[in-house]
Amino acid sequence: MVHHYAFSASLAAMKAQSKAMEVIGINVSNVSTAGYKAQKAQFHDLVQSTDIGSTSENYSGMRPLLKNMFDRDGQVANTARPYDAAMLGSGFFVTSDTPSAAGNISLTKAGQFNPTVDPASTTNQTYLTDASGHYLLGWPYSTATNSFTTGTGIPSLQPIQIDPNNLFAAAGTTQASIAANIPADAAVGNSYTTSMSIYDGTGDADNVSDVRNLDVIWTKTATNTWDITFSATGGTVASPAAAVQLTFDGAGLNPTFTATNTSAQALTINWTSPAGASNTLSLDVANMTQFAGTQLDIRDISANGNTDGYLKNASFNNDGVVMGEFTNGLLRPVAKVAAATVTNTNGLQNTGDTHFLLTADSGTLTLRDPDATDLVTFVAGGYETSTTELSDEVTLMIQTQRAYSSAATSLRTVDEMTKTATELK
Repeated sequence: MVHHYAFSASLAAMKAQSKAMEVIGINVSNVSTAGYKAQKAQFHDLVQSTDIGSTSENYSGMRPLLKNMFDRDGQVANTARPYDAAMLGSGFFVTSDTPSAAGNISLTKAGQFNPTVDPASTTNQTYLTDASGHYLLGWPYSTATNSFTTGTGIPSLQPIQIDPNNLFAAAGTTQASIAANIPADAAVGNSYTTSMSIYDGTGDADNVSDVRNLDVIWTKTATNTWDITFSATGGTVASPAAAVQLTFDGAGLNPTFTATNTSAQALTINWTSPAGASNTLSLDVANMTQFAGTQLDIRDISANGNTDGYLKNASFNNDGVVMGEFTNGLLRPVAKVAAATVTNTNGLQNTGDTHFLLTADSGTLTLRDPDATDLVTFVAGGYETSTTELSDEVTLMIQTQRAYSSAATSLRTVDEMTKTATELK
């Protein structure tokens, strides 16, 4: 039976080169796959030996060993798509196979995400999912604290939601300002009216428009002196209930309300509907001037506050934040992507769909803020491409084919020699 041992080296070489060709084929087939990490087959010598207590021998040859290169970055393909992002460096996106951080967790570099409505939801709950249908996890934004609810463990994460019913709540006007020039040569008794929009902050539930009209009436009473009265459409100005005096200095600057000795006047407005609705705000006229002119020249009118708004669009920014654009024209963070790092990136387990699992070799997982670590570079509007280098793979394919052919030739030679030796008996 000794003649069978002569085949071991050639057979081992053919098996090893066949495995190498398989790896090359997988790499080439994923040359356009976002976030794919190419692997490489390496070969280790098998030395002839006899195991203790065994009557069989292990024979020389080679065996393939898969080399992980998960720590290599691909290039960034710029797409300008709102839900594309690249996580370069040591960081990975964290995903779950269910819309919960309690699902099966995996890591990925494939940063092409799309809005997906949860089929089990009755309220159109919409999540960001990757090409494999996994849910992107991150830290939610708290409107109560105007910050992200971050944490160091997986339980701190939530699926990133971009629901169209995400509300940017109405807010009433608390600060307003007028910048204008009022004619210095106006006759005593002349009046001018400035109309401005303010927000009552009651929201859509009352079926009354949040946008209200406030009139500011300027009446000249003496040189450099004006009486200001206020009128609100659909409401009553409770304070000041009477006219307030405003003066300018001799140069037509430094407007000052006599009662407050400042450029700001507090107002309280009670609205007829909805019952009990009111606004308390400060009107600032520091940028008013009194120069020559024939009419009131408005330069700027502004007021804070907003109507109810619902999420219309969302996109990543380069800090890893999902920014929401709302129907009231305002922007606000929705969530922040968490970057996961491990002690040994190449120790991760490749699941075959651009996702990776933790192993004993990969070490501990750590969650990091992409904007607060040098280990990660977050790029919005693009995705990380495959690390497969097609030219290198073609070269390896040619070399592997030649090595396989050489091993096959060696096998045929051994076979012929064995037949000749057998016939000599």
